[in-house]
Amino acid sequence: MPKIQDEAERLVGSVREMRRWPVILVVGSRDEKRADDWSDRAETVGQLLAQMPVHLLTGAGPAAMAAVSQAFVEWRSQDGRPAEGKCIGIVPCDAADPAKPKKGYPNPFVEIAIHTHLPGGLGKEKSNESRNHINVLTADGIIALPGGAGTLAEIELAAVNKEKRIIAYVDNRKMIEGLPKGIRNQGGKEALMVFLLDVFRDVLRQRSTSGRP
Repeated sequence: MPKIQDEAERLVGSVREMRRWPVILVVGSRDEKRADDWSDRAETVGQLLAQMPVHLLTGAGPAAMAAVSQAFVEWRSQDGRPAEGKCIGIVPCDAADPAKPKKGYPNPFVEIAIHTHLPGGLGKEKSNESRNHINVLTADGIIALPGGAGTLAEIELAAVNKEKRIIAYVDNRKMIEGLPKGIRNQGGKEALMVFLLDVFRDVLRQRSTSGRP
């Protein structure tokens, strides 16, 4: 156990010294009625990420996206706690007016809102009109909370890119209907930490190979 803790401290310390910190995308339900499925998990993920040298990325929306963003921002903002990464949201546009954000976006906890001309929408989760492509391509690692078609679409887009690490933070695979067999699901906080350390190893290896700081 001490060896594992020492390795974790070494990895976190090395990443913290980097000029560009990793971006962790969290995806999940837009349905407030499913709060029992994602509420506690979103809080756990948000608070854990707030303690790490990472930026949180979401689709800037309500429900699970807002809950994980709130946990991230509020943990970090408490007195005496260090300022770590930023909460970033990729914002879809209004279907009738690309110059306006979709109603309800971004949620109030997003610190850096990146507005797009992409409306997305039901049945278009993987189309060229969806911001999901931006979310996935920007992320160094992806954590999936319980969700529906939009959540599944981002997981499937990420699965195409074999370099993207993905974990489904669910006890039961049915909490993300259609979850691909190749995506592991684990429900414990320890699994999240192991996942993040794997992402840190990947990022450090990539930066070492590319020569970028």
